[in-house]
Amino acid sequence: MPEGGRRSRKPAARKPSYKPKMTALERHQRGRQIAAMRAQEPKPVAWAQIAKHVGLSQSGAKDAYNRFLAAEEPLHDPMGVIDETIDALTVVMHEAFQNHADADPGSSVRVQSLRTAVDTAIARLQIMRAAGRAPRSLAAPSLVSEMQVVFREFAELLRRHKVSEDALREFLELAEGQMGRMNAIEGRAEIAA
Repeated sequence: MPEGGRRSRKPAARKPSYKPKMTALERHQRGRQIAAMRAQEPKPVAWAQIAKHVGLSQSGAKDAYNRFLAAEEPLHDPMGVIDETIDALTVVMHEAFQNHADADPGSSVRVQSLRTAVDTAIARLQIMRAAGRAPRSLAAPSLVSEMQVVFREFAELLRRHKVSEDALREFLELAEGQMGRMNAIEGRAEIAA
């Protein structure tokens, strides 16, 4: 007994009132177990039985199953998905133009195929712009070439007036930086092509 006659009192360890969290490995194993039960032939195990077996509600078992399936899916290359989408839209657009050419003049098929071709071309251009494969503004290429001409003429004007090499170099670096920003979209479009 410690001095003073008091007993030190240690609080009793409490049992947790909740189920301890599972590790990622345990969740993955549970998902694999649920998937195996759902894949049984000739008839998958019912959700009620699965839920009872793994200690979850039916909706919890379904959620665990869906999370397992999502984790098992292979990762997709985002640029590959964009390329596939653009290719698919190109095919649809060409087929619509072909249907337009093959249809009788004045028929509703001809009108609808032209509308489909135009809508598809617009969707394709929007995806290409969002992915940086086409300029956001159709005026951008002409603006870039005009800016190049202005920068060249201004540099020549500076040379004629015998501006110091340092000032000329600073101007050219500034111009290159501005052109670089303006050419960023164009460069991505050229690389993709």
